[in-house]
Amino acid sequence: MKSALVVTVDGINARFLGAYGNSWVPTPHLDRLAAHADVFDFFIAESLDPAALFLSSVSGVHAAAIELGCVPKSVGFFNAEIKSVLITDDPVIGALVEDSFDEVISLQTEDQDSDIASQSDSDYHRLFAVAAEAWQNQNAEQPLLFWVHTKGMFGRWDAPIEMQQWFKGEEDPPPFSFLQTPSLQLEADYDPDERLKLLHGYAAQVCQFDQAFGELKAALSTPASPSMTIFAGLRGFPLGEHRIVGQGQGGEVKSVKMVSGKEMTPVGLHAEQLHVPLFCSHAGEDAAGKRLPKLQQTGDLYGIIKNWFDGCDEPLGDEDARIANLDLCAVSLGNQAIRIQTSAWSYSHAMGSPFQLDTQQPGNLFVKPDDRLEVNEVGDSCPDVVDAMVGVLSGHLVSLQQHGTLSRQPLPKALHLGTE
Repeated sequence: MKSALVVTVDGINARFLGAYGNSWVPTPHLDRLAAHADVFDFFIAESLDPAALFLSSVSGVHAAAIELGCVPKSVGFFNAEIKSVLITDDPVIGALVEDSFDEVISLQTEDQDSDIASQSDSDYHRLFAVAAEAWQNQNAEQPLLFWVHTKGMFGRWDAPIEMQQWFKGEEDPPPFSFLQTPSLQLEADYDPDERLKLLHGYAAQVCQFDQAFGELKAALSTPASPSMTIFAGLRGFPLGEHRIVGQGQGGEVKSVKMVSGKEMTPVGLHAEQLHVPLFCSHAGEDAAGKRLPKLQQTGDLYGIIKNWFDGCDEPLGDEDARIANLDLCAVSLGNQAIRIQTSAWSYSHAMGSPFQLDTQQPGNLFVKPDDRLEVNEVGDSCPDVVDAMVGVLSGHLVSLQQHGTLSRQPLPKALHLGTE
């Protein structure tokens, strides 16, 4: 009988995993999954709102439509014959979808300031231990969707200092002990050593998650392993790439200006917040994995899961895209800005109102996929591309306001052409 394990993690950046080219943060358990899975190279978060993102992933509705209030915050779900179980350490998410899953178990995580006695007491290990127990109680004769969601890097940073030491060079600053989720805005003249500590702390959290994930996979091998396993990020976690760490100062990302060749427009919506991992293993460990370079987004999780339970050999086919040009662009909303990414460009623009661009401010244009960290703004050199981007984004906002969905208009050819 078919059973799917879906693990979603908030705040995990694709570039910290071996499957996306990282060579300094060991993630052997996730690497093993990726080796036998479809790895989506460009999985882009639709929003920075975790509630809207989770609702999108279980309904297929674009998170921008949910965040802007274009559709009610209720979700349709899968075939009623499929039992659905959610285990989460985010009570807000648990309460939001308690009527959509057959069973919801919400854990209350420890206080941000409370100490942990050992690594096995970490939030990830406690969550996955509860999930493993719940798995054992399921009926193996019934189709099962078993979903585990964690606040991830937006939860406590409770990895032991010893893990941070793995990444410390001889002249690097000493690690510091912190449990509270970092959330700040770096000064223009910030100390690089302070940011390096954050990178080491984040890397340790990724390692701790990987270890806990490996234990979960081992525990779910009985009475039968999941027929399909999906690992996905909801949104990324900024680590100072554009002077924002976490959710910014006071838990709110404020507009900042970065100097990188030229001064960029103060728009806080960048790749480190949006590019997240997605692995889908549906053919077992005997199958070789493959890379999927098409742009996909949060709501496509719904299509992947639904198609698989419906018997589709490939989890997501072109004919099942939610909008006609889904494989050609990705649209994201957040921090009073809207962003579009194609195979050749990414462009973000501040919003003056929920459904209008702020025409008093220019946007930020970057070359893709070359400028992975989005540090070289090229809008002045490519005015035709900027004009086309503004037109497309305006069309999406009008369509969201009038119809509650993104526009189905094809993209201008210029948005698929890179720099010569």
